[in-house]
Amino acid sequence: MAAIESTGGLEYTARLAQAEADHALAALAVLPDTPYRAALAALVRFAIARQH
Repeated sequence: MAAIESTGGLEYTARLAQAEADHALAALAVLPDTPYRAALAALVRFAIARQH
């Protein structure tokens, strides 16, 4: 774990994950506002917010 932390791997991966989440939310934005879309958006936000 120390090797990953010392090379900035965690921060790099977090940035990539956030970029993918932004893309996913943008793709969802074109869909009708339904509980299904809201659930998918919540899943995206959950995946980014989790710490383990």
